[in-house]
Amino acid sequence: MSKLTRSDVYPLAYPDCWKSKAYKDFPRSVRARWTGEKRGPKKGEWFLSGAVIEAYLAYNDMDTHFHIAELVRVREVRKIEVVEVVS
Repeated sequence: MSKLTRSDVYPLAYPDCWKSKAYKDFPRSVRARWTGEKRGPKKGEWFLSGAVIEAYLAYNDMDTHFHIAELVRVREVRKIEVVEVVS
């Protein structure tokens, strides 16, 4: 089970979030970030859920409390570090 943090970004759930035409053309660089808020999501809002945390789109107002998410664009940066000198 993953631990939710405000600094991490989470993938959008597939294929559920792509059913909506409004999000059909999202680039794969879009992820979700927890806003710090926990409540019942309103229609059209994103929320985080699952043992492996993913973002889901609320198709209707919901009474069950979930962690509310906002969508963010991300860029993957790969970094190479020197670990030790090999002789």
